[in-house]
Order: sequence, then C-alpha cells, then structure tokens
Amino acid sequence: MSQKLFKPGRAALALALVSSLSCDRGGADATPETKADAEQPASDTAKPQPPEVDPSRDPQLINNKLSPYAACINSTRPLVSSHYRRYGEWVDGDGALKRKVKAPAPAERLPAPALETCAKALREGKHLTPPLPEVERAATDYDARTREYEALAVKASAAIAGKDADAVKELHEQLVAAYDRWDNANLELTEKLDGLQAQADADALDRVEARAGKGLEYRARELVITGRRFAHCLASVDGSGCGDALAAVERAHAAFVEQADAGAEGVTGLDPFRAGAEDFATAAKAATEALAKNPDSQESVAAALGKFNALVRASAGLDFPAAADK
Repeated sequence: MSQKLFKPGRAALALALVSSLSCDRGGADATPETKADAEQPASDTAKPQPPEVDPSRDPQLINNKLSPYAACINSTRPLVSSHYRRYGEWVDGDGALKRKVKAPAPAERLPAPALETCAKALREGKHLTPPLPEVERAATDYDARTREYEALAVKASAAIAGKDADAVKELHEQLVAAYDRWDNANLELTEKLDGLQAQADADALDRVEARAGKGLEYRARELVITGRRFAHCLASVDGSGCGDALAAVERAHAAFVEQADAGAEGVTGLDPFRAGAEDFATAAKAATEALAKNPDSQESVAAALGKFNALVRASAGLDFPAAADK
C-alpha cells in the first residue's frame, strides 16, 4: 500500500486559508472483529488491545474541526481591522470628522462572501468530531460581534462619504465600542484555535517521524504547517509583523528541497508540490516586504494566500510508497 500524505479539507477560506491536513491515523483504524473471535471466551493470556485513540488528539479530526472556524476568522478579520484603521484616518478620537484627508475612505461594507464563510462555519462546525463547545461558543460570539460591527460600519462609511460630521459624531462611540467587543471576541477565538492547532501540528509531525523518520514526507508536511502559520499571520490584525513566520517558511522550504534533491523515487505528485512550494515561498517573501512598506497592502497578501491554497491543493496529490515507511 502507499501512504497518502494529505487529503483535501472540508472548508476553504473566502480570502484564503485552507488548513485541513490529513494525518496518519496510527492505531485508530482497528481490524474489525470476526464472529469467531467474538465467540471465544476472554482469557487472562489474551493479548491486550491498544487503547482507542482520543478524538481530541487525532490530528486529522482536529484539523477538519478547526478548518471552518479558521476560514471564518481569517476571511473577516483583515476586513474589520482594515475598515477600523481607515476610519481612524478620517475621524479623530473625539468623533470629529477630519478635514483634507488624503487617505482612501473606509470600505462601504464587509463583502457578503466573507460573512457567509462564518455562517457556514457555524452550520458545519458543530456537526464535526470531536465536540469542542468552547470553540463553538467563541466562534458564535465572534460572528455576532463581526456582524454588529459591520452594521455600524456601513452607517459610518456612508456618513464619511457624505461628509456628514453630525452623523459621524453620533455613531463614533457606538462604533468604537463595537470594535472593542469584536477585538475581544477575535482574541478569544484566535487563542483557542491556535492552541489546538499547535497541538495537532505537533502530533501530526510526531506520527510521521515515528513511522518514516524526518524524510521527505516529514519535510513536506512541515512546509505546509509552517506555510499555514505564515498565512494565518498575514490574515491577522497586524500582518506586518510576519518576519519570524516567513523565516520559518524559508527554513522549511530549504529542508524540503534538500530532501527532495537527495532522492524521491516513487513519490507521486512531487513535481506539482515542489513547484507550488517555490511559488508560495516567493509570494510569501513579496507579501512580507510589501506589508513592511504599507500595512494596508492587499494585492500581495491575496497573492501569497492564493499560492498557499495552491500548495495545499498540491499536497493532496502527494503519495509516498510503502517502501519509504519504517
């Protein structure tokens, strides 16, 4: 048999962050019990069965569970933070409309597809295993706070576009308070997702290393994991601070290329993955440089996130021969 590295996830980001990585299930797939086995009496000398894998520590299940919520937060978070930053360029802290502003006006509203990504996460996420009630509650609150801010942002943007100083002043305190509530919900959901994802990533790499060592399969998985962390950083409130995440991507990419150059006989899908890895590494560097110059740079960020999505799709076609397993 061959060892599949990745499978497609259940959700994709509206702006871009696909993070569902398939993981080795280890002892989770037990051989079905035959009728003859079931009829034999228990014996003190019978070989003990391995314990069932805890679903809360199954990397594949955790990735599938978190994927819709990651899609939600990463598709809406840059939009809310960008709108509020633009708003601050047009409105003083006391709510007075500034004069002779050269900065672009804030967007009229958050795109409907981004909001639908969150609605989809709430619909799908609760049906996925394992149950994670704290994450589900945090995601529900985040969605509510995002929509609350969006409703006020539409009014504020219209008031700014019409240069209606009185309307801006009237909305100011409400908008600031709504943003603070959104930011708190964003931090809570982010912390929960990051903690669970970090554990799932570590478990996934441990399983590959135990089975096949730190060979090509390990390096390919490591590259996608570090790539997802970088993409997650790009979608954060302050995407300009992604230098460390970029350095991790570059190290993982170099380790993967070195391993691939050393030999990859019998690995299906390696060429598309390798090309995707090169494209992503290049786009990631370009996005980091662009954000350092302009925190509102969107084109390069979208390009990097798109290249990461392409890398994840290419990873779904990787297939390692059984001979590579330990």
